[in-house]
Amino acid sequence: MAELRQPDTQRAIARAIAVPPTDAAPGARLVAGDELDAVTDNAPFRADEQAAWFATLRAVRDAATPSGPAVGYTQLNTQPDAYRGRAVAVAGEVLRVEEVEPAQNDDGFDTLWRTTLAPAGGDVWPITVYTIEPPPPAEPPYKAEATGLFFKKLSYRWAEGVGSTPVIVARRLATNPAPAAAPDGGPAAVEPAAEVEFDPPQQGSLGRALLAELGVPVDRFDTLAAKRPLLAAEAELFYSILGAVGATPAAQLARLANAGLGDYADRHASVRPDELQAAQVARAIRSAEEDGRYSVVPLFLGSDAQRGELVSVDALVRRVVRVDASASAAAAAAGVSHYYELEAFTDDSQNLPLVFCFRELPPGMPLGERVEQPARLAGFFFKRWAYAVRKPGDGGGADARQFAPLLIGRAPILLEPPRAAGRPGWGVGLAAAAVLLAVVFWLWRQSRSDRRYQASTLDRFRDSRSVDPARLAELARGAPPNDAP
Repeated sequence: MAELRQPDTQRAIARAIAVPPTDAAPGARLVAGDELDAVTDNAPFRADEQAAWFATLRAVRDAATPSGPAVGYTQLNTQPDAYRGRAVAVAGEVLRVEEVEPAQNDDGFDTLWRTTLAPAGGDVWPITVYTIEPPPPAEPPYKAEATGLFFKKLSYRWAEGVGSTPVIVARRLATNPAPAAAPDGGPAAVEPAAEVEFDPPQQGSLGRALLAELGVPVDRFDTLAAKRPLLAAEAELFYSILGAVGATPAAQLARLANAGLGDYADRHASVRPDELQAAQVARAIRSAEEDGRYSVVPLFLGSDAQRGELVSVDALVRRVVRVDASASAAAAAAGVSHYYELEAFTDDSQNLPLVFCFRELPPGMPLGERVEQPARLAGFFFKRWAYAVRKPGDGGGADARQFAPLLIGRAPILLEPPRAAGRPGWGVGLAAAAVLLAVVFWLWRQSRSDRRYQASTLDRFRDSRSVDPARLAELARGAPPNDAP
């Protein structure tokens, strides 16, 4: 039962039986899946992709303007199959516009416009938008947005090697977009933040160096009380970090964390620990580093030296609540009126939560006590936090105390829930049922044959007293039984 409650187990079961996702964020695919089978990511445009390309152009031209979730480079780059052929919205700064001539076609597409877009939110790598209608007559750079269908990750050469850019097909570009409206009771849209000019330190904690650059008094990490609730004396540091991360895009935090993974592992796993627990933590750090990710084990078991470290994890968010901080003087001094508290579970958290406090939420992030949203979460480790949980069946008695890592970040980056491709789960289930029925039928036939043999032969010879001795002598000499053909 404990294994079944693990997030990775639940995701694997969902994929196996083709359970529909709980969050259909990208919406329906507007281009037939078989038409997109020839599309290859991380490659240039290829001749066998032309049918899919013009099918996408037709879908954009002939259908009403689609609506889709706001995404950035990270979502499209990490999960292209989930978004292909579906509507997405992108926004950013137009860097370049080019008029291009498509391949010969019978659909009336004579000219397309290719726009290179620097995504809002701090992503460094560009997004490419092809539009059917000409863009506004403005000289780049300028702010714009587009809603269209994602086609592929296009590989291209640049001065320092090979890069990839998500390709969107849209009807038009829109300039000076209005801020996205927040759903009733939901969070406001995350405002794009400029990149922070930051040179990673030559040695020491990258996270602490960045916080110090943002004006956070990092020396106060040593005064925090581990395995205790958030104390009044700790509020100033807590809210100063929340205020500081408002100047740093979530995507930049995730990139910096990934860039600092090797140094983090060297500092926390290269020592020769004398204690068993320290050795286990070191092994967990190294094992996760080999997979290109941060281990959460040191956040639960490691030393207080982890405080201030910048880490990034891919996790399943199960709870999102808004916390009002308007009554706190420390929050007011940091310019924080509220924040969002998330409980997240990773593949190696043993079904124990990590608690993230985020300044903002992206559009489409659900709120509530029962959330099932995959996300990339980058934040600064604050301390191991004690909070009260009520045990079921205790008759309303005292709350039990539980410990969880407490991290602070700007905003989560949404990832797409696992989608079932077609209905392989139903096919496998029907095939298994057919095999089972065949086995049952074969056993039934064998049982009937055994009963006939017993009735026709065995039962006649079980009781020697009912058999004529002369007939037995004949059988012994090879004479056939009376019912033989």
